[in-house]
Order: sequence, then C-alpha cells, then structure tokens
Amino acid sequence: MGQLRMCDLDLRVVTPMMTGGADSAPEVRPPSVRGQLRAWLRALVGGCLGDDLGLVRSGEGAILGGATRASPVAVRATGDPATGPLPTDPRGFPGVQYLFWSAYQMRRGCLLPEQVIHLRLQARPLDLPPVEVGGQRIDADRAFDLCLAALWLSIQMGSLGFRARRGAGGWRSEGTPPTWLAELPPIHVRARTPAELAGDLARDLTQVRRFAGWDPVPHVLVPTSYNILHPDSFSLQVIDRSFATWWEALDGVGQAFRAFRRRQPDDYQGIKAILTGGQAILQTVKRAVFGLPLPFFFSSLFRDLMDHGVPPPEARARASATVSPRGADRRGSPFLVRVVQLAGDAPAYAVLFGLWRSQLTSDGLLVVRPRDRALRPVTVPAPADLSYVDEWFAHVGQNVGPLLSVTYS
Repeated sequence: MGQLRMCDLDLRVVTPMMTGGADSAPEVRPPSVRGQLRAWLRALVGGCLGDDLGLVRSGEGAILGGATRASPVAVRATGDPATGPLPTDPRGFPGVQYLFWSAYQMRRGCLLPEQVIHLRLQARPLDLPPVEVGGQRIDADRAFDLCLAALWLSIQMGSLGFRARRGAGGWRSEGTPPTWLAELPPIHVRARTPAELAGDLARDLTQVRRFAGWDPVPHVLVPTSYNILHPDSFSLQVIDRSFATWWEALDGVGQAFRAFRRRQPDDYQGIKAILTGGQAILQTVKRAVFGLPLPFFFSSLFRDLMDHGVPPPEARARASATVSPRGADRRGSPFLVRVVQLAGDAPAYAVLFGLWRSQLTSDGLLVVRPRDRALRPVTVPAPADLSYVDEWFAHVGQNVGPLLSVTYS
C-alpha cells in the first residue's frame, strides 16, 4: 500500500471554460479533469516509449486505472465559481466570435474568467500490486508521481471543455504547493514575457520527460497513430507579443485565422459543387487538418434557395455539408491555441500554439456528407500532411507577431 499523499491546488480560470454535466450547466467535474490527465499522460508515456499504443495503455492503466484495475489516484474538484454567458460582445471582437462561433450559436454558458477552482489529487489506500511497463516498476507511489507530471502538462498546455483547442477553458495555478515534487518544474507560470515563457517551457518540458523515468526514444515516425509528446511529433510556438487582456489575445488570433482560411477557395468551391450538382473536382479538404468533423454552410446558396420558395429547414439542409472520417472516430484538431497569463503586477497574456503531427484519419480518407439526403456522400483523400498548418504559422508570423519555437529534448 502506498503513502497517503495529496496535492492541493487553487486553479484560476483564464479564458471562458465551457464544461459541465449532461445538462450542460457549467461546472468542473472530476471525470473531465481525469480525461485531461489521461490524455496528457498517454502523450507523455508515448513520447518516451514510442508509438506502441498497447504498451502505453498498460502504463496508463497502471497509473489512472482501467477496466480491470482501479486507479490509485483520486481527483476532487470543489469551489463555487461564478458562471454566466460568454463574456464580451462578439460584434466588438470578431476574432473571438470566429474561434467560439458554435458556442455563441448554442448560447453556451461558462465558468467565467478569474474564477477559482480547488483541485485535489489524493492517493487512494488501495493494496494494488506493482505493474512493470517498459522496464519501469510502477507502484502506487510512482503512479502518484506520474499523475503530478500529467497534471503539470495539463495546467501548462492543456485546456478544459468545449472549444478547448481554440483558446477556451484555459487555467493557471495560483502557486506551487508545498507538497509539489522538487523533481518537477514549478506548476505556476514564472515568465513575465513571451520570450521567457518559451524558454521556461523548453527547459521544463525536457525536465518532465526525464522525470517520467524511461529513456525517451530518440525518434518517432510521423504521422504518429495518436498524440505523442516528442520533439519529432509535437511542436510548440509562442507569439512574441503580449496582450493586455485574454480577449484581445484571442481576437488577434481569431481574426488572422479567419483571414487565412478565406484565402483557400478550393474547399469552398469543391463542396459547393457537390451540393449544387455541379462537377465535383474536390481533390481533398485542406481545412480538415484543423480538426474533424468540419461543418460547411453556404449562406449564398441558402438565400438563393429561399428566394426560389424553398422552405427554410429544407433550404438550410441543402446548403449544408459535413466533412468527417469514414468511420465513427472523431478526430480533434491537431492544432491547439492556448492563452497564458504571464507573471507580473500588470495583467499580460501570451499566446501558445501547439501542433500534434498525428494521423488525421485511420484510413487516410474523408467523407463529404451533404445534409440533403437526396445527395450521396463523396469520399476524398485526407490531406497528405500538415503543411497547411505550417502555412498558417507563417501567416501568423507576418500578421500577428513573430513566432518563438519551444525547443525541448
């Protein structure tokens, strides 16, 4: 039986956090936090052991539990954070509206920025046998240590809830608690400038990967089958520019993102041709690299159908399509946006970009599914690589601010 250890953190919401239960009432629930820990733990272990999902899942099960083994670590979230509608008038911040468009359409509520959540990780008094994974013996104490490493990754680079990869759901630790492991980097942000943030992340990520206890594999083959925290397959960049508020940071990114995606007419024209019965010349859907499923709605086509007397529900269906994988797997965006509140007396915010170079679909194919059931779905190849995201990074460097690469090992 391991030690009865615990770690308490006060976490402050940085950007609107749209997470909750089945009724969508905004709240932070332990299963949501455990999901974050599990995702980052899988990435951390995979970055050390390589692209072997079976082996990685063995490590994940030993640390956070699975179908046949209880987790030796309990997660509790408490507090009474204020909730409400999404802040800021989207008409005044069109970039925020673009990034959170579906949330505004659904009138999602959220945990408001500056609210505090108390999070506790606690070792469970369970007599679990140690598990050997990749040559490392994982007992209850070691499982708790690795959960803290996953928590560090989640707080520094992760987000929680709806639109989490587009800047929502960011949080930060109010400080580093006394029970925090000295072998891990501090969990609170120390950087006062974007350049300091990039430097801290480079050193800290290297330290966390060494702390994991396995000798990291020197290379992984990209695209990987799942998200792996390795220099070959996960890159981080920081915009070398600070912002006075979180919404100004997201607005600048969102407006640049909208302008960049509008420069790509092939997707628009090809899918519209499918909906209108024209000649389908769609070779791929480049925008799919930013995440699936990807909805399309053609307002000009909708208006034209309405002008010809088509009822609104039918017109909307005939003007809409969704791009998704062929199977049931849903692939989140490999590209993430994270707003980081910097240290210092005056409020200042930086923007962090991450990119997972993992498979977009398991079979390399996409399906364009018109909402009009009279039209057949069309299968096209998925983008061959993530070069379109690299083009986006170049666009940011020219229009928002220079990008600083986070180089870790």
